[in-house]
Amino acid sequence: MPVPTLRQRFNALRKTMAWSWKDIDQITGRSDTGSNISKGVPNWARLAIVANERYQHLLRLHIIDAVRREIGYEWTLRQRSDCEFTFTPPHPVGHHITLSFSPAQLLLLSNSPHLSKIIHLLNEIHPSIKTEKRNNGNTATTFCLTPTNDPPTQLKQYLDEHALPD
Repeated sequence: MPVPTLRQRFNALRKTMAWSWKDIDQITGRSDTGSNISKGVPNWARLAIVANERYQHLLRLHIIDAVRREIGYEWTLRQRSDCEFTFTPPHPVGHHITLSFSPAQLLLLSNSPHLSKIIHLLNEIHPSIKTEKRNNGNTATTFCLTPTNDPPTQLKQYLDEHALPD
């Protein structure tokens, strides 16, 4: 797999953060210039790219661990690629749960009866989902992993539902 260019990494950051060029102008304080970076990726963007990539690794680890805790530790975990991980149970043979990460989304592909529990678990934090049944018997569920425009409200809603009252 070829190493992505700095520009491709920047585009992945923009997609993950759901930033328009106007958003970038507001964040960086640039006047209405359109943030043309055709002459090179600015140093501030390089810093943001590395921060995003490190955050994405941590987010993936948390999601993989949440799935592992939901299905149990007897399932075998295999890394298929940098962005794809598959859990397989000791029985029945043929069942699987595959997590495939890309910028701003997670694709959950499975033929396991545990799928509904995992969807419910992840849906509480990542509510924007799309599910489809495939011809091969697998169910594909896509979760949007972009941040909301109001993170404190999202945390408050979660705490209101799951935390003990003061």
